[in-house]
Amino acid sequence: PVRTLSGFRIITLTGKRKAGTADPKDIRVTLRQVLVPIEEGDGTDDISTLIDRAKSAGATHTGCANAPKLAQSLGAAAPPDLGTLAMAVLSSKIRNAVTGLGAGSTSEPVRVPNGLVMLVVCDRQVVTVSLPNDRTVMGQLRNRRLDLMARRYLRDLRRAAVIDVRV
Repeated sequence: PVRTLSGFRIITLTGKRKAGTADPKDIRVTLRQVLVPIEEGDGTDDISTLIDRAKSAGATHTGCANAPKLAQSLGAAAPPDLGTLAMAVLSSKIRNAVTGLGAGSTSEPVRVPNGLVMLVVCDRQVVTVSLPNDRTVMGQLRNRRLDLMARRYLRDLRRAAVIDVRV
């Protein structure tokens, strides 16, 4: 809360961003998904063993071309290509698993209701932000001033116009 003359105001910080840097959610990744099914009767020991197998297989089979081999070694179906997606549209679990990975890397196994998901990052496109140079900024400011002067001139012309109607 911040005290003002008229009372108190509650101000909330919704986010921070450094000037000249891209938003991490604007990064686009091309993914392939390996879904390792878990049977309903599997206990926690079986699941932890499967997670360990998935981690070691993920370390062995890296890269997008090796995703089918990774799926085959874990007994999963052929991995579908999820396409190129922005990080903003991914679920929080998947986003956290993919955030630090570069192209050709395989994520840690992520537990989902019907099994384990491992994601292979085929491509990663980082958005670059470039700040305008001085000449560009000066040109934009000059154009704004000229536009404002033109509007003012047209407004004054319309006010001063005399309409003569002859019948």
